[in-house]
Amino acid sequence: MKKSILSILIFSCLFFLNAFQDNNLNAQTATTTITYSGFQACGGCTVCGADYWCFNTTSSWCGNTAACGTQNFVDPVPPGNIVTNIAISYYSAQCQGGSLTATINGNTFPTVNEGNPGCPCSSLPCGTSATTGQTFPCGVPGYNYGGNNSFQLCTGQGVCINRAVLTMTYVPANQATPATQPGTITGNSNVCTGVATTFSIPPVANAAGYTWTVPAGWTINSGQGTTSITATPGSTGNICVTANNLCGTSAPRCFAVTVSNPSVAPTSATATPNPICVGSTTNLTVNGGSLGTGAGWQWYSGSCGGTSVGSGSTITISPGTTTTYFVRAEGTCNNTTCQSVTVTVNPVVNPAWTNPSPICAAAGSINLNSLITGTTGGTWSGTGVSGTSFNPASGSQSVTYTVGSSPCTQTLTQTITVVPDVNPAWTNPSPICAAAGNINLNNLITGTTGGTWSGTGVTGTSFSPSSGTQSVTYTVGTAPCQETQTHTINVLPDVDPTWTNPSPVCAAAGNINLDNLVTGTAGGTWSGTGVTGNMFDPNSGSQSVTYTVGTAPCQETQTHTINVSAFDPSWTNPSPICENATPIDLSTLITGSAGGSFSGTGVTGNNFDPSGLGGTNVSVTYTVGAAPCTETQTHTINILPDVDPSWTNPSPVCAAAGNINLDNLVTGTTGGTWSGTGVTGNMFDPNSGSQSVTYTVGTAPCQETQTHTINVSTFDASWTNPGPMCESATPIDLSTLITGSSGGSFSGTGVTGNNFDPSGLGGTNVNITYTVGAAPCTDTLIHSVVINADDDASFNYSSTTFCEADNNPIPNITGTNGGTFTISPSGTINATTGEIDITLTGIGSYTIYYNTTSAGNACPSVDSVQITINPQNTISINPVNPICLNDTLNLSANTTGTGTVTWYADAAGTIIIGTGNPLAYVPTSGGIVTIYANNVGSCSSEIDSVTITVNFVDAVINATPVTGSSPLDVFFGNGSTGATNYFWDFGNGSTDTIFEPTHTYTNPGSFTATLIVTNGVCWDTATVIIEVFDESSILIPTIFTPNGDGSNDFFRVDGVNLKHVEGEIYNRWGQKMFAWDNVNGMWDGKTLSGADAADGTYYFIIRAEGIDGKEYFQKGTLTLIR
Repeated sequence: MKKSILSILIFSCLFFLNAFQDNNLNAQTATTTITYSGFQACGGCTVCGADYWCFNTTSSWCGNTAACGTQNFVDPVPPGNIVTNIAISYYSAQCQGGSLTATINGNTFPTVNEGNPGCPCSSLPCGTSATTGQTFPCGVPGYNYGGNNSFQLCTGQGVCINRAVLTMTYVPANQATPATQPGTITGNSNVCTGVATTFSIPPVANAAGYTWTVPAGWTINSGQGTTSITATPGSTGNICVTANNLCGTSAPRCFAVTVSNPSVAPTSATATPNPICVGSTTNLTVNGGSLGTGAGWQWYSGSCGGTSVGSGSTITISPGTTTTYFVRAEGTCNNTTCQSVTVTVNPVVNPAWTNPSPICAAAGSINLNSLITGTTGGTWSGTGVSGTSFNPASGSQSVTYTVGSSPCTQTLTQTITVVPDVNPAWTNPSPICAAAGNINLNNLITGTTGGTWSGTGVTGTSFSPSSGTQSVTYTVGTAPCQETQTHTINVLPDVDPTWTNPSPVCAAAGNINLDNLVTGTAGGTWSGTGVTGNMFDPNSGSQSVTYTVGTAPCQETQTHTINVSAFDPSWTNPSPICENATPIDLSTLITGSAGGSFSGTGVTGNNFDPSGLGGTNVSVTYTVGAAPCTETQTHTINILPDVDPSWTNPSPVCAAAGNINLDNLVTGTTGGTWSGTGVTGNMFDPNSGSQSVTYTVGTAPCQETQTHTINVSTFDASWTNPGPMCESATPIDLSTLITGSSGGSFSGTGVTGNNFDPSGLGGTNVNITYTVGAAPCTDTLIHSVVINADDDASFNYSSTTFCEADNNPIPNITGTNGGTFTISPSGTINATTGEIDITLTGIGSYTIYYNTTSAGNACPSVDSVQITINPQNTISINPVNPICLNDTLNLSANTTGTGTVTWYADAAGTIIIGTGNPLAYVPTSGGIVTIYANNVGSCSSEIDSVTITVNFVDAVINATPVTGSSPLDVFFGNGSTGATNYFWDFGNGSTDTIFEPTHTYTNPGSFTATLIVTNGVCWDTATVIIEVFDESSILIPTIFTPNGDGSNDFFRVDGVNLKHVEGEIYNRWGQKMFAWDNVNGMWDGKTLSGADAADGTYYFIIRAEGIDGKEYFQKGTLTLIR
């Protein structure tokens, strides 16, 4: 069914008014019943359980009856009220679905139709067969309150009715006229942004409610619909209120309000400069915040709002003492909180102090505070200053005294002159030698240089040791800071340390008295290795010996090396040695003194060669030194004879060959010994396997050995029989079954390399041979392997997919019978037959296994089949509410299972509407429609259905006339069907709600008249354009000037509301100059050939017709001037 936003808005307003009536006007209801009877008296049966009357019948029990009937009823509404709505409920037999049209005091109600189920005789009472109603916002026209009123009922053919019940909604009588304009609005006319304000009016006597409007940006917080609102301001403007009731809305009452802005508190205040000195000024400045309407910055001292000191964003002050100032914004809407700033005021100070110069560097620290002659309490700075003390040791320095607080600090800087300190320190050179020569005393100064020297032996800066031990004084500095230091210089006499070297001496010569060797100053001391007192022992060997004489630092020394001759002939005997040993370098055996010589048999130089001397003892002598101090030592060297350990390796030998006599294998020196695993004495046992055997001969250290590995061949063909085994077993690696010697080869049926494959050999015995070793030591073992045939566990079901509602499936066993069925995951299955209980097993995917173990065969088998049990789809279509024709309805259903919801127009499911859940469906016809659906999938559901009531209203306007001159009366005929309420908008601001209104258009224009109809559920809209115009007129000029100046260049017919114009121009001789046949035609002063027409008089003939049908015919002359 057609809808529009306009129609929805208008009828929403109408229904809001009804709700408003119910909720705010204390609307109440009263009922009265119009009863009908008499048809039973004519012989009619009991249809509604009571008497009734049938209208508009032909040849009925009561003959031909009229289509209409009128009865009076007494107004049931209490006095002082008006009726705003009448609802009519018809109780009829619903025989033929005929129409029912009621009229009360000339007010016709919408026609409705009773049902059409037939009217069998029945003693049951009638139910409501149809309802209608109409709203009268300002009361029912022509209604007789408190008296009799007329109720006329007209029906279609054969309508039998028992009664009509009228339910009347009524409200107080003062609602019969629109609400009056509210009185004066009270409240503040100057308000502040963000501050909620209340506005009120006196109650309006006949108002049902109130509507307030506020300027842009305002928010109504509470009270909308009442006589008082609280609102938060936005922008300046008018606050207006209207009163309303069912009959209409009053003129607005308005109140002008000016909105002021509040101030925002400052964020801080600053003083520049700060602090200041007594008598100085500073600028106070406010920071942040903002000024509202009529506001300014105000400054105070003492407290916020205390003593005023000025106004403005910046002020200048000169406080005498430290003071705190406060600033805030003060204006029309508010005074903000304050921000404060404290201005610190510091006093004036005097930094005077007395300079203590000059002072000595050694005078000690000075208390500077004792020098202050001005303001005390300041600070001192400068090199040498620590706190309030000055250390003269730092030398002459600039010292500054600072007193007071910024910016009022004062300073005085003076230079303290420090006379430098001197140090007379010098190093005493004592003792010094008399022969040392003159000493430069200045070289001894460790303190301050530049002083003078005095004392015996001193000449200028030199001291002569020849003067002997003397006192010497050093003086430096300027009075009064002069310093002196005196040392006694000790002078020692000179000595001579010379002595004679007694070298060379022999180690055996005995001790030497060294004092006998002194040729210089006697009385000194001796030192060195081998020296004891004044004696030297030659047994210590050659040594450096020193003679020291005199007193330090004038001691003197002389050192000589005393050379002592000493020799040791010791050497090591190399015995025994082998005859075949390489010659020996005897010098490597010396443990005493080297450099001597060897002699004896076999000796050449330092070498001794034992070859050819085996079995003998040889004497060899070592001699070292020079006469008379030579030394010798002799050793006897034992020479052993040579041996040969060679023997023949008998490999390879077999393990079964028996013991071998190893002595028979010796090819070298006999008489030796044998060793190794498997060796006993001189015998070797091959059963011990391959072994290393060693032959040792000779005497240490000339023993010789030879080792051979005797290889023994040992093979064992043992392996394990893998049988019995199944034909389906995987191929076996036979090498893994070897328990004897590996490395051999397998042979037999089914053998490839080391692998044995039993496939195809079921039910047979297969001989397999293992051979290992190499001739003549090979070994073999044969096993007969039993191969059993496999079971066949093949089976299948009729399908692999089943539904919950299917019969239980039973498999077909195509292989070995007697096996057992199982199911995984857990389900219900007959272990013998394999029948699956679908209901107990449930939805899901399962694996069915068939195992032939229970058949008792040697090689059972297992096979499996995958099956799926799908859920049985279900569907239950959700009920739907009545809808309007051509509206979209979302059809939906509750489903289970997996599938696609498919919708049909027929119960058989052959006409598909669409698929999906939900499905958007648009009915194409009114009445009762049945839609069908099922859940289509692998396990489709049954078909379900739903019944839909499709309402239908159709708006039709029959306006007469649709065009004409003002004032134009237009009758709006209403050909609408299915509607119970009507709303007319005539396009010029006027509206109406009667069935067929007449409206007068007083102003010209094009107006779109709109009809909105509804039955309370569905809506429809129709429009018609009404053209209204003024009367036509015509105006013909008598002169024009076609000279191209843009003014009056054309001759045209001016008029109002003309729909057709024909014009002809002739010259004085009757020749046609120009012609046109439309309302926009004109003559430009040219002939039909396009040439300019001459100035002069011309004639025109004008025919015209106005849109109001008026016809015009005029002739005349016109003047052309160029």
